[in-house]
Amino acid sequence: MKKLTVLLSALFLSASAAQAVIMPDFSGDIGLLGNITLPVSLDAQTYLAGQLNFGDHFLIRGEFAVEATKLQNLISEPTAINATFNIRELSLTGTFSTPHMVHYLTAFLGEYEPTGSDIFLRRQFGINNMLPALTESWFGVNGASAYPTYGIGGAYAGKIGDNLAIGTYVFKNSDIVSSSKSIATNFRLGSNLTNFCADLSAGMNFIYSTDTSFFSIDEISLHFGLTMLAGNTNVFCVFVEAGVGDFGLSTSGGVNIEADSIYLFIEPRLSLWGWQIQPSVFCLPFASVDKMVFLYYPQSVAEDNSMSNAIIGANLTIYNDTLYFLDTNFSVGSHLTFGLPGSNILTFAENMASGNIYPQLIVSPFISTGFMGGTAKAAVSVDLLNLANIKSGSLRIMIGFKTSL
Repeated sequence: MKKLTVLLSALFLSASAAQAVIMPDFSGDIGLLGNITLPVSLDAQTYLAGQLNFGDHFLIRGEFAVEATKLQNLISEPTAINATFNIRELSLTGTFSTPHMVHYLTAFLGEYEPTGSDIFLRRQFGINNMLPALTESWFGVNGASAYPTYGIGGAYAGKIGDNLAIGTYVFKNSDIVSSSKSIATNFRLGSNLTNFCADLSAGMNFIYSTDTSFFSIDEISLHFGLTMLAGNTNVFCVFVEAGVGDFGLSTSGGVNIEADSIYLFIEPRLSLWGWQIQPSVFCLPFASVDKMVFLYYPQSVAEDNSMSNAIIGANLTIYNDTLYFLDTNFSVGSHLTFGLPGSNILTFAENMASGNIYPQLIVSPFISTGFMGGTAKAAVSVDLLNLANIKSGSLRIMIGFKTSL
């Protein structure tokens, strides 16, 4: 792993030196979110993402995130470690064209165009963010993918005309959901048509034990994913995200589906007189929820071995982003979320029958507006079913700011 990291760094330095005579174009984003939970606990998330374009043939992307916890203890525990730094993405891409295609070759470290996000479609076709407002994240441009992975490797993408793109990936993978080590391959197909866009991916993980030879494969797992938006976004459309991250085929002949790696999000979207009405049902792994603002789970549930590391539920989002006051645009709305952390699609019925559930009913009103060239946002999240247990994090206040550089 260290050798691969050094090699990737050397590639970055060599490419940068080779392009030194070209003045690069820089673009980027920065975001900061403060989160107050009662009893008083102050946490913060911040990210910095940037892109350097060297002409039309070479670009560097970097995305870095910092998460700080228990900031209220800085004075009483000044030597305590209360922040973590994460390289979300560090990538080097070269591009060239042939008569009917544009080609992209990339070396990367981090969470590069993960399955269960819309970043591949946004980069290839320039579409706007199409992920649900409920899954909003302040961990970077990529946001919170439905099935997060982290690795080092290479990728190829090809854009065919204006409506079709393909991609292949090979990388050493640290699977965040199943905590396994593997060499992963992935193939994806993206399409952007009138009133329809979709990202379909499939691949294999060759899983090996950390205490055995690299060539000793313990298990082969398959993964599949679909992210799709169909319909007229100005009237009515449907967002669908579905997949499984770990469909295992062991060397002994057994078959196993890691239920906590199954994810699903179905959301019809209706636009009516400026109001966006978006009911949804979902099932997401905890590793994905960790990076979201409005979804969360109690630590006691995560530590309970009898419960799944996933959350299943339903949500209603209503908001209006076309309001104006004193020539300033406002967005006002709310989420109403019923969730069952500790249950997934396969364990939901059993947990309900046995009463092994931790129900949530969360109201999350929010407001955002333009501020100092960026966007400021404030939200309050209240778990109505667990207000008596204030230590469960049932009341949270969030204030954030994002801007482009």
